[in-house]
Amino acid sequence: MGVMRTDERRLIDQMLPLRTISVGGAGEKSKTTGRIGNIHRWWATKPTTVSRAIAYAALVGLPMSEHQDIIRDMCNYTETTDPKKPFIRDHIRARIRDIWGDPPPKVLDPFGGSGVLPFAAAWLGCESHSMDYNPVAVLIQKCVLEYPARYGRKLYDDVKEISKKIKDHIRYGVAEFYPAEYTARTGDIKPGYNHYAYRWCRTVPCTCGAAIPLVQAYLLSGKKTKIHLYPVIHNDRSVTFGIAGGRYGQGPKPFEKPPPAQIKHKVAKCPVCGYTYTSPEIRQMINDGMGGEQMMISVYTHPDMPGRHYFEINRKHDDDKLYEKCKGELEKRRTAFRTKYGIDPIPTNIIPTPESREYHSGGPYWITSRVVMYGYTRWAHLFNDRQLLCLITILDILRQTEEQLTAEYGQEYGAVIMAYLALIFDKTIEKYCKLSRWHAPNEFVLGCFAQQAIIPIWDYVEVEPTSIWHHSTKSALEGLNAALSAADKGKYHVQMASATDLPYDDDYFDAVITDPPYYNSVQYSKTADFFYVWLKKTVGHLSPYQDMFRGILTPKKDEVVQTSTDVIGHTGTSSIIRDKDGYQQLMTKSLKEMYRVLKRDGILILVYAHKTTAGWETLIQSMLDSGFVITAAWPIDSEHKTRMGAQNTASLASSIYMVAHKRKKEPRRYYRDVKPELRDYVVSKLDYFMKEGVSGADFYISAIGASCAIYGKYENVLHDDTGKPVTVREMLDDIRGLCSDHIVNMLITGDAGTASIDAMSKAYISWRWAYGDQSVEYDEARKMFTGVGLDIGDHLKDIVKKRGRVISMLDSTNRKNIRGHNMIDVLHRALQLWRQQRVDQMQDLLASTGNKNNPQFFAVCQAIIEAGAQKPGTHPETAEKRDIEAFLAGRHAEANSVSKINLDSYM
Repeated sequence: MGVMRTDERRLIDQMLPLRTISVGGAGEKSKTTGRIGNIHRWWATKPTTVSRAIAYAALVGLPMSEHQDIIRDMCNYTETTDPKKPFIRDHIRARIRDIWGDPPPKVLDPFGGSGVLPFAAAWLGCESHSMDYNPVAVLIQKCVLEYPARYGRKLYDDVKEISKKIKDHIRYGVAEFYPAEYTARTGDIKPGYNHYAYRWCRTVPCTCGAAIPLVQAYLLSGKKTKIHLYPVIHNDRSVTFGIAGGRYGQGPKPFEKPPPAQIKHKVAKCPVCGYTYTSPEIRQMINDGMGGEQMMISVYTHPDMPGRHYFEINRKHDDDKLYEKCKGELEKRRTAFRTKYGIDPIPTNIIPTPESREYHSGGPYWITSRVVMYGYTRWAHLFNDRQLLCLITILDILRQTEEQLTAEYGQEYGAVIMAYLALIFDKTIEKYCKLSRWHAPNEFVLGCFAQQAIIPIWDYVEVEPTSIWHHSTKSALEGLNAALSAADKGKYHVQMASATDLPYDDDYFDAVITDPPYYNSVQYSKTADFFYVWLKKTVGHLSPYQDMFRGILTPKKDEVVQTSTDVIGHTGTSSIIRDKDGYQQLMTKSLKEMYRVLKRDGILILVYAHKTTAGWETLIQSMLDSGFVITAAWPIDSEHKTRMGAQNTASLASSIYMVAHKRKKEPRRYYRDVKPELRDYVVSKLDYFMKEGVSGADFYISAIGASCAIYGKYENVLHDDTGKPVTVREMLDDIRGLCSDHIVNMLITGDAGTASIDAMSKAYISWRWAYGDQSVEYDEARKMFTGVGLDIGDHLKDIVKKRGRVISMLDSTNRKNIRGHNMIDVLHRALQLWRQQRVDQMQDLLASTGNKNNPQFFAVCQAIIEAGAQKPGTHPETAEKRDIEAFLAGRHAEANSVSKINLDSYM
């Protein structure tokens, strides 16, 4: 029986050191080595440090002063994820024992994913239960959680030794299909160059008889001595590639800039005749079987010289002959494998479409699997003939290794080691396929998941597989080593099950801490299929995993994701196409199950990071419908800082950790009675969030979470006039308006006041503070305008611009024909006149609109300057900030031939 009282409020209900936890999370995200996630790829994984701190705060009570040092210590990833440094872990486990007694608290994650949250719970000394609907995730969890706890350091040592032996076998098995070394003895090229990779491009035929190379970028090396390719056109209209730049310049102008990409803006240009083809024309040729591919360049390393070394493809060096040899050998080894093991080593099954059949030209497809439009309609199509041949060779080596392991260690432990070898194999194919990318800045191969989708590329890199196996093993071992840091006496239970039907008794868990799918953000099952089809070949036949890998692909029927926005071109019906209501039904069903298995005094922590309110509305409604009472919501930094800036669109840098309990709700109340309480609570949280550095899109989403603590504690909140329930959507619109008011109040200080600030000025200042110059999705922009009482439709093609599904807020340099008379319209028109040196007309405008000596007008100007300042992790400094600073200072420093003007003389 634990010491924790059933009526005691948890630390996470009241207070969290957001800045400390966020710094720890951001620090871990910046690492590329030593993380448990290195065992295998999984998507939208949260930092271990954050997960530990959140789990700890959910299991302890107040006051905060007793826990600050502990939380700070557990956010030090280096000192807490090294199995040789158990001191902090053991101290915190002792604290949990003091609070809970024996047995330790039971914690469940029904959407286990990569196992980070269950790992955090076990690190604290809890009895940790983890599960997932996806078999790939379950295998990862077993390798992160269950097996390290069961076998300890011996497991690490055995995997390391066996994988090294496999690398040697791979080198020997594939050597005849790759050049051994480059032995040319002319010029300054020395013998002893070892082959590293080939770079390939896809091709389509031109009417002139040439094969158009579909090259996205000709750059090979982005280092100081830049090296690039350029097309060489021959008399027979064939196209090969030369090398320019660096010490390998061989063209007529060896140090010129790389030529423009052969395919750009979805248009391919023939290098021979100059004729262009559109993207639909290219796709049609590929789907008609007219596409091809071509080796562009060969890449080598040298033991005595750093970096990569590039050589032209030359039949004299047998590059083409080696590849032709692979085609004949492929079927021979495939037949031998099939005869020996009774299965086809090549996954020939289709990459499914919404119709659950092979893609046909013009048919529907999933956005996340849009490779099907480019001729890759089956999983085997993602690999060239040599890659398939080498993968068969590795599979055969793994089968032989399995026999040896079973003989030496028995079936149980042999299957455990094979699971890690299968994950290393997965990590290898991620960088050994026709979707693997070349990273010119550092001259190495990147995996195929640049996004959380299986996306096509035109040119790819084929690295010799021994090298990839070596680096994949190193990465996986780093993950296994990190996993051992929680293995000592850790209690794990991992199983494959659906969150909609939890295999546990009522009132079983002390806490449910989970990171569910975010509406439509990640289509887990479709991306995991890339690995699943190969895991069936490596471990699917072994007794511990047969049930997991029984299906052709990963299960999708009850996957809790919204899939309707992932469909392009579908007109029929399908059981796996799920709209907003379908997602909400499954999420509600899952949350009701979590409610059922939680003890009466249990706590739910639910992580969410969807950037649109459509996703939030469904989640909040599901939590309320399942009976939970939300008590708090905390924004924690968990995402890469660079992601948002690279996309130039506003997105979350934080995840929101929602806190809820099984408590009886208060009787229904009218909105007029709830509003003051809602406003006071949310404003207090917004003040705290600002002090902790929360801004941008995170600020609005954090307010949404905080508002639920008041709105959700009542059975219903009713409209004052009609008596009908206030919907989540209506409540969120009010909260967005409250956020905008809070931002404006923060930025406009002094005697100016904010009482008469017009709605457009509020929207504009809030946008610049939250998003800077970045765009946001249309629905988000619409709701921001709605929050201040405006209809965004009235301002399209005026101050806001819609492009596709995103909206941008225009500044004065991008607006035309300004017609309004609100402060922003006046300011923008004044800035335009000023830049044109039409000072008299600018003075007349300010005077006629009552803004010449209006302190509020200049307060709004100052607020836009403050809002446009750089916010690390949110948005860079806006161009308008500098513009208005120059305007107020009486000059425009960035415009040519504009004289300095002292505004004091005419204002």
